[in-house]
Amino acid sequence: MSRALQVYYPAFNEVFLRLPDNVRQRIEAGVDDMGLRLSSYPHYRMSGGHRYRLRVGDYRVIYTFDLVRNEIHLLAVAIVVRFIGEANSSALKTLSSRRARSQASGFPN
Repeated sequence: MSRALQVYYPAFNEVFLRLPDNVRQRIEAGVDDMGLRLSSYPHYRMSGGHRYRLRVGDYRVIYTFDLVRNEIHLLAVAIVVRFIGEANSSALKTLSSRRARSQASGFPN
C-alpha cells in the first residue's frame, strides 16, 4: 500500500509553518512514517472523540484518519509544557486556539 494522503487543515498549517525548520522536519518524518503503515500504526486515541495524537518529542500532532480512503487529516499541532516543581505534571498547550477554531472550522470529531 502507498503512503497515506496528508490533508492539512488551516489551524494545523498556521502553527506548523511558524515552527523552526528542524521541528517541522521531525514532525513531517513522524507523519510520513505513520502514513506508510497507517493500518498497522499504533494510533493513540484521545478521550472524548475520534481524534488521535502523534508524539514527536515535546510536540503533539492531533489528527484523524480514514483507512478506506488512505488519508490522514492533520488538525492541529501542540506543544507539551512541563511545569517545574510539580512531579509528573504536564499540560497540553496549543500554539493556537485549537478548540475554538476546531468548532468553527468543522473538524471531524
